[in-house]
Amino acid sequence: MKVLVDRSGLVWGGFEARIYIRSLTDSLKELDAEIDLSFVEPRSFDILYARRLESMLKNGDYALFHGLGPVVPRGFEGATLLSVPDMSAFAYPRDAGAGGRVFRRYMSSSIAAARRVLVPSPLVRRELLRRFKYPARWVDCVPAGEWPRMGIGTATAGDEGFAEALELRSKAALCVCSSARHKNWALLIEAFGRARRKAISDWTLIMAFVDRIPKAIKSGHAEWLKPVQTDDETEISKLYSLADLFLYPSLYDGFPYLLVAAMKRGIPSLASRTSSTKELIKGGARLVDARNFWELNKWIERLLNDEELRAEFGAAGTDEARKFSWAEHASSTYDIYRRIAGVGWL
Repeated sequence: MKVLVDRSGLVWGGFEARIYIRSLTDSLKELDAEIDLSFVEPRSFDILYARRLESMLKNGDYALFHGLGPVVPRGFEGATLLSVPDMSAFAYPRDAGAGGRVFRRYMSSSIAAARRVLVPSPLVRRELLRRFKYPARWVDCVPAGEWPRMGIGTATAGDEGFAEALELRSKAALCVCSSARHKNWALLIEAFGRARRKAISDWTLIMAFVDRIPKAIKSGHAEWLKPVQTDDETEISKLYSLADLFLYPSLYDGFPYLLVAAMKRGIPSLASRTSSTKELIKGGARLVDARNFWELNKWIERLLNDEELRAEFGAAGTDEARKFSWAEHASSTYDIYRRIAGVGWL
């Protein structure tokens, strides 16, 4: 069976969507060879790319199309699986900007046309069913995995050099996120600053932005705040190696890849329970209402001051992270391929 896999979401999507697409396609390649996969992606997305997909499907004898982007080619709707890793462009349209309007238009028509939809969390499934008249039985929810590109291990000499470049002289809390407002970075900085004043030891907050450092931080910040702009996986891996605590107060994520990466390393973590973490993370991180400043502040302060509590969450996170598997997600994707191509897929 031949399957054409479109990776145009690498152009359209944000940092987490790119993690999903790269990780899933890498995992699909490692499975058995009974399914012949072909991968295609654009340098930029326009109407010509959609026509290119239509031509490839028409002339390539493909059994089905797997969309990892916001397009379903005309004439192939009945044999399409669409992966929807995130619904933030719909849930927080102001954060998505002008490009988000185009994305939502394409994605809306693609969801309506797809034969089946694959999502990585119950949150995305609920959001999709709430916004679109799509049969619930045709939406498959399979949790994604950890970030496999993220190196797992202890700090190296290179990481120590990275610490010197950041001028770290204290314990470090880390947050990795985009500059979108729903990532809740502004409230985190305020809550951390207040908690730090009551900490029994010195702490630094490393804010690693995967797109750009917000102007509000560029214009001036406290010495304890270290803003970094990077989407380089090697650099982000080094930041994880420096972290004594991981803070992830995002109000929305299709799947908490960056949080799971911290848990996998055994880094004690705090996260928002208003995101996909509510149903996916059962005990591997301290979940709080990150919209509530005082609750966020209280638990940051406790984690800064209580080494035993940090150790407890670090160990629990390592255990919890084991249940997330890209191999399982990819295997379930293959099963969906077979159901769509066969007669009993309903």
